[in-house]
Amino acid sequence: ARVCAFRHAMADHLRHEGAQVRVEVATAMLERAFEGGAEFEDVMFDLILPVSRRFALAWDDERLGFADMSIAMSALQLVARRLDPMVERERPATRGRAPRLFLAGAPGDDHDLAVVLIEQLFRRDGFEVVSLFGADEETIVRVASEGGFDLLGFSIGRATLIPGLAALIARISGRSGGRPVPVMVGGAALAHDPGVCAALAVDALIVDARDAVDVGRAQLAS
Repeated sequence: ARVCAFRHAMADHLRHEGAQVRVEVATAMLERAFEGGAEFEDVMFDLILPVSRRFALAWDDERLGFADMSIAMSALQLVARRLDPMVERERPATRGRAPRLFLAGAPGDDHDLAVVLIEQLFRRDGFEVVSLFGADEETIVRVASEGGFDLLGFSIGRATLIPGLAALIARISGRSGGRPVPVMVGGAALAHDPGVCAALAVDALIVDARDAVDVGRAQLAS
């Protein structure tokens, strides 16, 4: 409940204050949440993700312009990166080779926050994660195909990006380092309407970010 109380204030500051003030104020709220006993999951799922969804709805309703949306989401991404030290502290010690995950946003997706948050979830669970931010399609295909990953994951924020993502996944053909690997897709487009991604030829759809790691582990075990 204490974390939820910061949602409106954080969203308001990220939308209306100067860029530097946005990050400073939002980070202060993050620190106050932790001082109040908040856990990683509390901040991830009850603060950062709901604030990002509010921005997405404001963008869809044209209550938020492109410039303000870009600045606000970039600021929120910087705030989310403040969770990195906690991720490293809570990361379990692994024996032998850690599972390797590749992450990227769908071609044309302007905001990388979802990739950042999913990366943190998997790193916290012991995965080695390689994430590409703002990469072009050729780079995504090359790194995913040649990197020898155990799992491939893609984030999609808008349903209009599905054809491009489907074409990209088809080029990779569910292979990395010369062997077949599972492919997962998640993101805001699924949260709004899980059915929109039914046509994607993937092994798993992640509707709720809380399930991402469990879904990934299940794919590795199958």
